[in-house]
Amino acid sequence: MANEIEPAGAERSLPLSEKSTILFLIDNFYGPEGGTEQYLLFLQKELPRDRFDLHFGILCRLQRLDFGVFPVEPVVLYDSERGGRRGAFRRLVRLARLIQEVKADVVHTFSPTSELYAALAVLLARRGTVLGSRRNLGYWHTWRSRWTARLLAPFRIRYAANCEAVRESAAKLEWIPRRRISVIPNAAPSKRWIEGLAHVPARSSLGIRDGEQVVAMVATVRPVKDYATFLRAARLVIEQHPATRFLVVGFQEPRYYAELRRLADELNVAQSIQWLGPVKNPFSILAHCDVGVLSSRSEGFSNALLEYAVAGIAAVATDVGGSREVVQDGVTGFLVPPKSPERMAERICVLLRDDALRKTFGARAAARATALFSKKRVLQQYSQLYLRLAGKTAVACSPGAIADPAGKPRSANGEATP
Repeated sequence: MANEIEPAGAERSLPLSEKSTILFLIDNFYGPEGGTEQYLLFLQKELPRDRFDLHFGILCRLQRLDFGVFPVEPVVLYDSERGGRRGAFRRLVRLARLIQEVKADVVHTFSPTSELYAALAVLLARRGTVLGSRRNLGYWHTWRSRWTARLLAPFRIRYAANCEAVRESAAKLEWIPRRRISVIPNAAPSKRWIEGLAHVPARSSLGIRDGEQVVAMVATVRPVKDYATFLRAARLVIEQHPATRFLVVGFQEPRYYAELRRLADELNVAQSIQWLGPVKNPFSILAHCDVGVLSSRSEGFSNALLEYAVAGIAAVATDVGGSREVVQDGVTGFLVPPKSPERMAERICVLLRDDALRKTFGARAAARATALFSKKRVLQQYSQLYLRLAGKTAVACSPGAIADPAGKPRSANGEATP
């Protein structure tokens, strides 16, 4: 019956006569710190191997090899001897052959270029269904990329978006029918939190002095994250709370990073900022933090905000994209307008001077993350989507799921499920 919640334990088994084969495909793999790379590695590592046969293709080059072994060994399709159109065609043919060899049921892509290649390759291979990924609001789109995405409509690609805001953006910008976009949030990295707690560095090694409170931002240092607003907010916070240390965790784009260092000098906050660069497990740093910040001007479902929640840290974030799907304003943290350092600083100061409020927000954030974004819940949703696309099973609601009036399953908080 529509809108009736299934009782706990009502999850129906997904009968399989054989494994479904999933081929993951990405353009470039730069390292494990990026949100897309983390998401890809999570699926490769955690999907049940008794149900899925997993394969991994990389269209271009592996950028880094210093972070350990992949859960699934990659096949690099890049041809170093041929460039231009001939090289692109050879990659397409290699991909089609790979799809045939592994007998891929679903080709799950993680970038626009890999999506285009997959759409053409499944036609050449005469097998497989393409699942695209939508993980941000498309801030990078140009008129050319928008029309390229729109021209893919006849291929009937299915999509997985990580939040409702991203689904709406993809439907508006790329003309993708909403019924072809499933919403599956990022999974709460609870295991990484536990691992991070086992390797917490000394405060002094991070430049934190005795008596200082700590405000952190975990995000790649690139323009879309709008670190300029973060630095301007830091200056205003320091005026009221001089004993505050600001930590920046994330890979640094050289040119933008240099601009920010100059801005920090101009604002006279350089002595209070620690630029830590990429950290394999940011939770080891978050163990020292009082407030987590995200100043992005565009965002999907933020890994950083989810990490703050798992760590029990109250957040101050710009109200863009899917931020409000992670942070409940006035309940687990604060949402502020983008490009508003004054409002951001005001909210940070509220949390810094009120220990009880900060701890209450953090506890609520952790409980909400556990309830809504558990690894088990997310893997169930992905498993059901893969199986449906492979034609192996009908959709089954997971425990706590709700069927909307159209008969489509929805999660208990109203988010669409496969």
